[in-house]
Amino acid sequence: GRIARAFDHYQDRIGRFIDRERAFTDDASHELRTPLAVVLSALPLLQEEKALTPQGRERLARIERAARQMELLIEALLFLAREEGGWRAEPCPLEQVLNETADAFRPFAEQKSLELECVIDQPVTVLAPPGMAACVVGNLLGNAIQHTRRGRILLHLQTDRILVEDTGPGIADTELSHIFERRYRGTSSQGLGIGLYLVHRICERLGWTIEVQSAPGAGTRIEVVLKTEELTKI
Repeated sequence: GRIARAFDHYQDRIGRFIDRERAFTDDASHELRTPLAVVLSALPLLQEEKALTPQGRERLARIERAARQMELLIEALLFLAREEGGWRAEPCPLEQVLNETADAFRPFAEQKSLELECVIDQPVTVLAPPGMAACVVGNLLGNAIQHTRRGRILLHLQTDRILVEDTGPGIADTELSHIFERRYRGTSSQGLGIGLYLVHRICERLGWTIEVQSAPGAGTRIEVVLKTEELTKI
């Protein structure tokens, strides 16, 4: 009886801990949305200032890039804070997601003189929250831009997958199996080790899988294989 009561008490503690963590994540994410919206709405006005120097424009671009990444992070946290099946599946046109994400990140690629190409083989619709699809594509694309110094980046929607390919330095075999781990940072990484971890978590929740091909000096190719039974091709 004592063992059973202790076990029940332990389960109750775990349940309360999970509830507190989920509530904190949900509340914090909602609270962050308002100040972030203020920052993003003020940036276009600042960028129109005629007296702004090139250095000032570069700083504003860095602020906008960080704000966009934070926006994706908040969306991901809200999504992952929900219970399994606690999100509403809705038709999500991936060609729109890819085009909008490419347009949002193209200025950052141009600042590094990178060619960013977005190719749509054909329109594809999946059942997924559009914000989560944008979070996956945005994190992968932003990561490719961050690590690529010269060359091109390809964002490609195929019949059953999303492809992000870059001409960056590539990833060593010893690091390749760890890139989706929480807080993992490779030798050339300047981030916090959260972006790819969130991509992996979101893809798991949506039933998508990730395939990575990379080698030092040969760039990186990441494919997000979609859940085929939910695909709609127009």
